[in-house]
Amino acid sequence: MQATTTMKFMRVKIAPEEYMRLPEGERLFLFQMLHFLNEVRMLDIVILVPNNQLEQLENPEKGARIARSLFFMKVLAGVLHEAWKAISSTYFPLAKSRKYDLPKVSEDALKNLSKYFAKPDNLVKHIRNKHAFHHDRDRFSEGIGKLLPGDDLEILMSELDANFFCHLAETVDNAALLAYIDPSDEKLAFDTLFDDLLSDVSVWFKNFAGGFCYEVGNRLQSKMLDEDFNVVSISEVDLPYFVKRDP
Repeated sequence: MQATTTMKFMRVKIAPEEYMRLPEGERLFLFQMLHFLNEVRMLDIVILVPNNQLEQLENPEKGARIARSLFFMKVLAGVLHEAWKAISSTYFPLAKSRKYDLPKVSEDALKNLSKYFAKPDNLVKHIRNKHAFHHDRDRFSEGIGKLLPGDDLEILMSELDANFFCHLAETVDNAALLAYIDPSDEKLAFDTLFDDLLSDVSVWFKNFAGGFCYEVGNRLQSKMLDEDFNVVSISEVDLPYFVKRDP
């Protein structure tokens, strides 16, 4: 049993008759932003948690966890790309007809997002189009071309079908992605990937979306309740790749 500690939470409750008073476009955008905030935070956890004990692990568990984190980073890129599409297609038109009193951190985040996505070769867009939701045949050809002598094609499996892993297939896909970022330095490419997705774009989005939801929520009547919940320290959470089924 993992040790827990008590943390204070605020529960904000807004009745249907309140949020239905919002103009339709604003109401839909509010729910979109709340949904994207959920998805981004869920992905943050499954990307970061499996790496807590990475240095103490050995292959195949270590390699499988790294591959899984990279997979979720690609999914995160896709989510952030869709979130930006929602912001650019809905928020900017809304802001033309209404002045939103966003906190400065949210305004700055929106400026950073605008600059980032204005670049036609931004990394989020590339990952979304080539690696996240589209299995581009050419990228596998490129990755296979970078394989070295001794790169055996190995497949791990057990009686439990959850325990399936082919490391080389992920190596091929991820090699193509990392080579796109920096063909001469794989570690620098991985650091750039991490910084782009988790340190920059993800944080900017959360700062903007959080500020927008707060601004809209302040205009609605709500009930606020302080509650205590038991939570586990994130440094103590583990998420193995290979598992067994209890009898």
